[in-house]
Amino acid sequence: MAKTKKKAAPKTAKKVTKTVAKKPAVKKVTKKSTPKKVVKKTVAKKPAVKSLVHGNASANEQFYLESGKVLKNVKGLADELEKMPANVYSHHVNSERNDFANWIEYVFKDAKLAGKVRKAKSKDSVRIEIYKYLLEKR
Repeated sequence: MAKTKKKAAPKTAKKVTKTVAKKPAVKKVTKKSTPKKVVKKTVAKKPAVKSLVHGNASANEQFYLESGKVLKNVKGLADELEKMPANVYSHHVNSERNDFANWIEYVFKDAKLAGKVRKAKSKDSVRIEIYKYLLEKR
């Protein structure tokens, strides 16, 4: 028997794929617009009238009278002025200073009432000015 040579199966050609790098897209250069300036408007806040009418001063801003009493709010000052001895009043309000007006202006941030208190000539007129102001702000 004669040996016959078997033909080898034809080899399939390998597919070669090339990886082609993509060119980066060319961006158009445009003129950048300048950002608009943001202007913040600062509005002066009105002092909180509620704190003057209904609120109390913080613990370190309470008013200590020479007599030892402690005042927490403007209404308390007006109430205390009615029974305050003249020597205590003159200690806090005299030609050199007006502690009550300063307290109202700097703690309660109310220059209008502080001005009225500074102009008042007696403790009764101070008390009346405070009560009128508080009634007006209700």
